[in-house]
Order: sequence, then structure tokens, then C-alpha cells
Amino acid sequence: MTTQTPNYEECYRILDLDFGATILQVNKSWRRLSMLHHPDKHNNNPQQHQKALERQKKINNARDVLRKWFDQN
Repeated sequence: MTTQTPNYEECYRILDLDFGATILQVNKSWRRLSMLHHPDKHNNNPQQHQKALERQKKINNARDVLRKWFDQN
């Protein structure tokens, strides 16, 4: 399975933010969403655990893409 790097608008959407939010807002949203969707919270249900893993990967990737963009600009 190949993982495409989402565009910036998609990254903001994944993090439930408006396009152009600051890096501080990105980090705050990432923490909030990570606490909600962390796979460790779903260990009792294999299907929910797998969904949480996939969601957490998207959240992490979106934060990383935006962080890299902020660092470069």
C-alpha cells in the first residue's frame, strides 16, 4: 500500500482546521485528535483498533507535512 502525501488543504481538513491555521493551532489540534483516536484506546476491539491506527497515521502525516512546510517557509 502506497501512502500519498496529501496536499496542504487536505492536511488542514484532516486536522479539523481552516486552511491557513498557524503551526500552534496545528499542534494543538494534533494533540486533541491524537488523544481521541489513539489506537491504545481501542485495544479491546480489533476492528476499532485498526481504524484508529489508520486515522492516527493520517493525523500524524498531516501534522508532519504542515510542520515541514512551516519550517521551510
